[in-house]
Amino acid sequence: HLVVRTTRGPVTVMVLPGQAVQGTEHFDEGGYSGVLARAPGGAVAVLGRGAAEVEEPLRRVLAALTP
Repeated sequence: HLVVRTTRGPVTVMVLPGQAVQGTEHFDEGGYSGVLARAPGGAVAVLGRGAAEVEEPLRRVLAALTP
């Protein structure tokens, strides 16, 4: 995993090789918000506290992972 700075504060990005997800799932619970999405060879999760900016880091990571 890695931590990325956004305009709304830091978010954690996790690359999850071999994990299968059915699409993009957003969540908001326990004081955290985030997104879980399909990626080449697995999935990517981006999460942060409160109303974190997760879409832009997700787009950047997916672009970097796509051949």
